[in-house]
Amino acid sequence: MALVALLFAHHGAPGGEPLAAIDVAGLTVLERQVVLSRRLGAEKIFVIAERMPPGLAAALDRVGDSVKILRDPALLGEAVADDDLVLSLQEGLVAEVAPATALLGEAPAPLLAVTEGEPAYQAAERLDSLSFWAGFAVYPAEQVKEVAADIGEWDLQSTLLRTAASSDSPRLTLHVEPAEWRFVGEAASATALSDQLLSETRPRRFGWPSRFLFAGLEPRLVRLMLPTRLTGRMVTAGAVTLGLLGVLLFAFGWPGPALLLAILSPQLADAGVQLARLRLEPTEKWIEPAFDHAIEPGWYLALGAHLSTLGWSAAWPLAIGVVAARVAMNQQSRFYRRLKDDDLEAAEPGWSAVAAGRDTLPWLLLPFALLVMWKAGLIAIAIYAASSFFVLQARLFSRLADPAGAKL
Repeated sequence: MALVALLFAHHGAPGGEPLAAIDVAGLTVLERQVVLSRRLGAEKIFVIAERMPPGLAAALDRVGDSVKILRDPALLGEAVADDDLVLSLQEGLVAEVAPATALLGEAPAPLLAVTEGEPAYQAAERLDSLSFWAGFAVYPAEQVKEVAADIGEWDLQSTLLRTAASSDSPRLTLHVEPAEWRFVGEAASATALSDQLLSETRPRRFGWPSRFLFAGLEPRLVRLMLPTRLTGRMVTAGAVTLGLLGVLLFAFGWPGPALLLAILSPQLADAGVQLARLRLEPTEKWIEPAFDHAIEPGWYLALGAHLSTLGWSAAWPLAIGVVAARVAMNQQSRFYRRLKDDDLEAAEPGWSAVAAGRDTLPWLLLPFALLVMWKAGLIAIAIYAASSFFVLQARLFSRLADPAGAKL
């Protein structure tokens, strides 16, 4: 028994592009559904498409040969085995991977996902007086083949749904956040959804450069990347490479260019993470540890190494002090997250905006770099990092003593 996916690409304006070809944040609805189906474990993916307008043809070309196009639904009889399960997504559904995985369960079985009360979207198909289809279903292959063989001029998506509903197929009520389960009905709703996704997928950063300076620049950079073939993995790998190059430039006596890379590479990494989320790519969990444990400490140690070669004996202790303070800050943040299931930085946004961090310390070093006062700059960031650690530690202790956590 295998799980196969059945997608649709023929609903929409007569003579125009189908809903499946509408672009949402750089990917068409069809591409998003193909990625989702693969993430859910579908071994084969079939797309019912009666016509092949340019936008749909381009989308199908991008998803590759693993997707089989069927012009005639009756061909499903030959393509699907009798004991398969057929995952069907409503054309226009834009869903997150996590809630869809929860619906499917560890052992997939026939089901209809439904919503109760008000319809989830304007054109939602009503199943009875209380419930509407949520756009997600798993059908037995025999049922799909039987309906497809005698479909005639009827719509396969709706007919399958009606057949399953009348045969008392098990129903599962959908309980998810609205942001995780949405529908695209026309270009205007796709534009609004694209804007929402761009806002929701941006990584949370608490330092003032990310919150204020780059808050408008990063989304513009991501928008420029969306029409390209760039993946989130490519961008984050490039950001890590630039960060490591900054370490080498600090060490070999090019602190100016190195500092520029230290300022830009974390923001580029965030843009890569956001691009990966928009493209439904698997999360790159190594990015944060790479910056926390290797790249950021490498900047300060390499700068200390360079200044020590100029005969300044205090460079190494100061650089080690910066690294120790930053490591301690990261550890106390992890401790608070495990204990309270929350970020200390989010709980203390005022302090976190100005505290020493991956994005704030390079900016503190910048005015000293412009004045070619690298020694004074290293002293300044060492004092700042130590002070930030003790201030946030005091806030942590205050919050542990008082769960309400009154702010200073």
